[in-house]
Amino acid sequence: MASEIHRLVAGLSKMQIAEFFAEHAPLSQEECNRWAEMANGSRVRASDVQGATSYTMVPVDSVAGSVVQFRSPDYALDLGFLAFVEKTYGRRFVPGHRNAGMLGMLHVYTMDNVHGISAYLAREQLRENGCRLLSTTVQDLASFFASAWHNTPPSMPIPGRGELYASYESQLQQLHGGLPVRFRATLKRLLKQLPELFAEDWPLVPNHTDLLENNIHVSLETGSITGICDWKDATVGPFGTSIEGLECLLGERTMKGWRWLASQMNLRRQFWQAFYAAMGSRTAELEQRIDTARLVGVFLTHGLVWVDAENRAPATEGSSALGYLEAVTLGLEEVLGNGELLSSSLHLGTALQRCDRVRYPDRPDTGSPTSTFNMDFQTQLEQLQRKLEEAEQQRQQEREHAEEAEQQRDEAEQQRQRERERADEAEHESRKTMLPEYIRGCHELIFTKFTVQPNKDRFEYIQHTSVEEPVMIIVEHLKDEDGAKTAFNIGGGIVFKNYPNAISDVTENPIKRCTV
Repeated sequence: MASEIHRLVAGLSKMQIAEFFAEHAPLSQEECNRWAEMANGSRVRASDVQGATSYTMVPVDSVAGSVVQFRSPDYALDLGFLAFVEKTYGRRFVPGHRNAGMLGMLHVYTMDNVHGISAYLAREQLRENGCRLLSTTVQDLASFFASAWHNTPPSMPIPGRGELYASYESQLQQLHGGLPVRFRATLKRLLKQLPELFAEDWPLVPNHTDLLENNIHVSLETGSITGICDWKDATVGPFGTSIEGLECLLGERTMKGWRWLASQMNLRRQFWQAFYAAMGSRTAELEQRIDTARLVGVFLTHGLVWVDAENRAPATEGSSALGYLEAVTLGLEEVLGNGELLSSSLHLGTALQRCDRVRYPDRPDTGSPTSTFNMDFQTQLEQLQRKLEEAEQQRQQEREHAEEAEQQRDEAEQQRQRERERADEAEHESRKTMLPEYIRGCHELIFTKFTVQPNKDRFEYIQHTSVEEPVMIIVEHLKDEDGAKTAFNIGGGIVFKNYPNAISDVTENPIKRCTV
């Protein structure tokens, strides 16, 4: 499973890098790599997890060096706002961001290296031994959220509370009218409680709006959070609304729907205990407002899905977005009992006893109308998985076509070879015979086949007519050619001698026959 996750993430990152540089050509990945190495003074590599709107490099030596990130002008960082984010959550959780200039049309930033590994890639290790390391992760996340309660700088610019309230109310009303009827009671309650989140005594803080596993880095040794990345889309909003990010650590999306970890309720209880310990206060009113903020964050983040670059609409029945939304809202309410607060340890204790008896919504994952403008990491991986499968099918077809073409080329080459052999054979049969070939042929095809026969005279006749006479005729012609006479040293002619041991032992003296 872990290797499959790594393969999918690597494939997604490769695809995102290719699309980023295709959009920003002629600037190349190699140019960015060289720039990053010069800035760091050491070797760098592409980070394991990339984003859709940036290209990120990390040091090969993870101990030293900064992260270098290239962003298009439309997605430049607001470093002034990020300075307030860093003060709110501290350098333990937020890396320092610095402007490093421009490369072509791209903005370049250097950031502190948070080290660790994406929680998405560390799932298997975090969940081992009864989620021992994940327990540390969720408790660290509780401290992270509580930091905003204590440390948000008073000097941080904030939008008008009335204007911000109107925006939140409009979105909740859109969900109330667009989601299936079963969500309306919860949304009606949230609309009634919403003004409490914009009262003067409730802080407006910088909230991470994309708090998914791929943006949470953890230590594989301890499970501690080493840093939280991707603050580009952070916004100011009511404290507690970003707590919805906890849910991504307590379950996972499957092809059939959202599935909770077996120990999710125990992990949830640990989270809330650590959260209120870090808050330093716990009252029934505080718990109720925190629970409202969490649910508002869940609905606004996952209830509205992108339909184009500028517009969002309520999730539709049967979509993965709605299945997840139901699991983390109505499904948990079913465990706790309607009206109970999720952040209450008392109710969580009761919920732990009921948890195993409740089947969470498990709807078919037919896809949602979300676009890539704000698509969550898991959905991107699902799309990548489909693309990889389609690409593999395409490669298989190409391999089959290549094999067919190779077979056709082999057959054509064999046909050409046969034609060449026939042509050579025909040429060999039709050309004139040379003297050496003639003599060699006589020897191989005639003389080597001879056997001694009693009739010596007949054999001499055959020898004379088959060999001596044709050769004498040829030599007679060559004698008249000065060049040939000299070249072959013909002299006065040719003499044939028959020795007794060639045919028989009848005579001891050789018989001579001369051409002249």
